[in-house]
Amino acid sequence: MDSNYALMQAMFFALAGWIATCYQIVHSRIRPETRRFLVIPLWFVWMALALGGPVFTGSVALSDALATGGSFSVGMLMFLLMRRVNSRRQN
Repeated sequence: MDSNYALMQAMFFALAGWIATCYQIVHSRIRPETRRFLVIPLWFVWMALALGGPVFTGSVALSDALATGGSFSVGMLMFLLMRRVNSRRQN
């Protein structure tokens, strides 16, 4: 299997798992203050689980997995920051 394809599958798995977990947290009885502290660490848990499998089997190099996970996380951070700045401008 191509390493790029394995990375793409792993990141899709991580994103889908993270979104599903966030959905469950939002619709639970957990306090809103606690919810905010759960969302970010859960992304890293899902990413580690998703990227750990291909790295463990040897289909993806550790450096490639770390670079992909880091760049995906930075991209998500930039999206959230830009969205927040845009929402403050509209108010």
